Amino acid sequence: MLASGAVPVGAQGIAVSPLRPVGKADFNGVLMDVQAIGPIIASGARIVVVRSTPYALDVEQINE
Repeated sequence: MLASGAVPVGAQGIAVSPLRPVGKADFNGVLMDVQAIGPIIASGARIVVVRSTPYALDVEQINE
């Protein structure tokens, strides 16, 4: 499993579980634990990494 910091800021993925605020997301076939910044993000939503540390990935929903 990759460390959280291995996914860079700006990387896009898909929420594979509801992020309330913590859940799982898929980044090019790799599942990672992430934390939503702001409101709950539904499963299947496109997300972007806004902060990446060795301990956490903070994400926001991409509004299209």
